[in-house]
Amino acid sequence: MRIGAIIQARMTSSRLPGKVLQSIHGKPMLQYLLDRLARAQGVSDIIVATSNDRSDDPIERFCSAAGVACVRGPLLDVAARFHEVLETWPLDAFVRVSADSPLLDQRIVDAALRLYVPEHVDLITNKVPKTYPSGQSVEVVKSDTFRAAYGRMVTPSDREHVTPFFYQHQEEFRIHSLISTPHLGMLHMSVDTAADFQRVSAMLAAMDRPHWDYDLANLVELSAAIGANETA
Repeated sequence: MRIGAIIQARMTSSRLPGKVLQSIHGKPMLQYLLDRLARAQGVSDIIVATSNDRSDDPIERFCSAAGVACVRGPLLDVAARFHEVLETWPLDAFVRVSADSPLLDQRIVDAALRLYVPEHVDLITNKVPKTYPSGQSVEVVKSDTFRAAYGRMVTPSDREHVTPFFYQHQEEFRIHSLISTPHLGMLHMSVDTAADFQRVSAMLAAMDRPHWDYDLANLVELSAAIGANETA
């Protein structure tokens, strides 16, 4: 079974433009996510799905230099980008992740993949219900299921966010949820704003071993310690 990680990435973020390639301690933010996904045991391929807008030319250049596959498609129709990936790469399933998640714990990807049994599951999610922090979101989607649903994804939200269609028609799909105990859904680890970027930068600066060695529990402790220092 061939399962790839598809990273959706673009430079035109409304709140923090260019964040995916902004440098954190000398390394583009996207590289941290690549470092972590490379250590996910069940992932055979990593593909960056960006847009064909000129603003995303730097992402393609970065991928070329880093030796990472890059597929380009419509700027706002992210579902079309994923469909293009599946037209190019023979994936049985894919892990959908966002480039705004540089500290995604690859062990969560592994946990989701352990739940994925293609004969019984269309989608594994830790987003519904939301018990994991933002920036730690993972969805595993069966490729055939996505292809079959693709033509029915007609709203702007469906096309931009890729998976809402499945949650809106849960009665049609076999969806299994990955639940965190303790509940951590209120925590924020994605990079949406300049303040988020500074927090992630501070977390990375505080690490004394390779960042991919820090699992979710370690990251929660580190984030709390930095927050405490900020308010002291």
